[in-house]
Amino acid sequence: MLNHRDTEDTEDALISVTSVSLWFNNPDALRFAGNASGRRFVIDRTLRSQLMIVLRELSEGSASRAQFRAPFSDSKDLAIREVAEQAWLLCRDLPEPGSADRKKRLREARGEISRWTLFLETDREYDWPVLPKWARVLGFIPSVLTFGLFWAPYRWWFKRSGDSQVWPFIDEKQYQDAGRKGGRR
Repeated sequence: MLNHRDTEDTEDALISVTSVSLWFNNPDALRFAGNASGRRFVIDRTLRSQLMIVLRELSEGSASRAQFRAPFSDSKDLAIREVAEQAWLLCRDLPEPGSADRKKRLREARGEISRWTLFLETDREYDWPVLPKWARVLGFIPSVLTFGLFWAPYRWWFKRSGDSQVWPFIDEKQYQDAGRKGGRR
């Protein structure tokens, strides 16, 4: 079976791309596509744009955790769900607004937030492993009882799936390509 991560040719090997006008009569709002392996994925341009605005607010220090939940947590676009989750976790770990430590932590996180935004600007699918919600919920108590060791196999599998230093891109090449092309493929 052809692995779409191995060659540049397969990036362009979308089997089907159909525009569906769902929001604001925008033909680019939601795209359903399939890759060379036949796996289907969704790219929600409207919601990605909304999330990029909230990420900009986060990098400026004015976003709150609540802004990263609905409608992002229910999106069919995996990139939106996962980036919003990471942004929520970042917000959760930040000190109170206005504190010097918050500003310092945000300065340190701006590179990471910029990388998330760059990914959302692309039409790339999210290639990292994703746990379904039911697994996250059911895994909560075992995780607490084992001090997080319950998730060790998942973390090992996740880290072997790509270069975590350039997440949500799967590898450095994907990240560099997106930077050269200004986001869009």
